[in-house]
Amino acid sequence: MVADLSQITNVHSDQELWRLHVDRMARYGFDRLLYGYTRYRTRTSLGDLEDMVLFSNHTRADMDGFMQQGHYQQGPMVRWALENDGAYSWR
Repeated sequence: MVADLSQITNVHSDQELWRLHVDRMARYGFDRLLYGYTRYRTRTSLGDLEDMVLFSNHTRADMDGFMQQGHYQQGPMVRWALENDGAYSWR
């Protein structure tokens, strides 16, 4: 645990932090991750895609289709994340 915290607090980029997180979550059985952040969420919108911070270990093609074609707006995992806190397995 202390080694993990030391590693996390000494990263030099958000990509490095994401890689550590993906590796750690894989140990717990989470093989696909999606993280999103926006300051522009309203009751009816997540705001402009260009204003979001997104990290994922899905393929680029899958993410492009999911986000650019607006599928995320009906995605059950996104809906769940908007209504809850924490983690939830797709299983």
